[in-house]
Amino acid sequence: MAIEENYLTVGNSLYRQKCGIPMGMNAASFMANLFLYMHELEFMMQFLVPLEAEDTAEADDNMMTAWINIFCRHFRYIKRYQDDRWSVDSTMMERSLYNDKWWSPTQEDTLPLVQVAWTHHYVGIYPRCLNITVEQSSKESVTHQDLRIRRYIDNPTGTAGGGPTYRYRTETYDKKDDAQYDRIRDHIVYYCHPDTMLPDSCIYGVVYSQAQRYAKRNSTLEDFRVAVLRMVGRMASMGYVHRKINKQFGKFASRYTGRYGSNGVKKVAGLVVAALQAVQPTP
Repeated sequence: MAIEENYLTVGNSLYRQKCGIPMGMNAASFMANLFLYMHELEFMMQFLVPLEAEDTAEADDNMMTAWINIFCRHFRYIKRYQDDRWSVDSTMMERSLYNDKWWSPTQEDTLPLVQVAWTHHYVGIYPRCLNITVEQSSKESVTHQDLRIRRYIDNPTGTAGGGPTYRYRTETYDKKDDAQYDRIRDHIVYYCHPDTMLPDSCIYGVVYSQAQRYAKRNSTLEDFRVAVLRMVGRMASMGYVHRKINKQFGKFASRYTGRYGSNGVKKVAGLVVAALQAVQPTP
């Protein structure tokens, strides 16, 4: 009922939504999650079904075990939160996205269903009606939710000559800061207006809660500093009272003194004060 009888008005026109789930409906996220889960479950169950091999049962079991190992190796580090997917190595994920193709770990065997040569019976995951975009542009950096994850070489030679070893660094990410939104940057509202009819504890409490989020998301002091000063600058430009911004960030700094060494957060608190002093207060 909710999917087939969803109506909305645009101006004086009345429209009925024919495809998709109404955004904002209480059950929308659960329905979307269940829809994706069922397709993912069907994909995984393929690896537990014995192959129709012409050989012995032992050879059949060995083949199935080999395919289970392939699945564990290439799909174990894939996570999905509702409709946002993250994978350490997206090569196999991209190859097996749609269920109108047979899937294989080799590109040569990844074929449309109508062109299949019977080498396996595994098809991809999602129906073609889903528009799945791949936002990752390199293997060194990827975004997921409000996080950017970067990979960098920690040891070029690795251990025992086994190749380089890597470490990971995280920082906060906001899609609204992407270059594609530059043309509408002046119209984006990041925080509620300070004159809104909310108590100061709500309006300025955002300073504390955002600083806490930045401290959890940013691996390095430098990334934390950039995120905090960007927030403070935007609030100051909207007319937030400098004294109240300082008070909230000072409260955060007093409780998280050791987050980036003994003086890291304290130094950022000093930079916040200096940044606000450099901005003309709004009357």
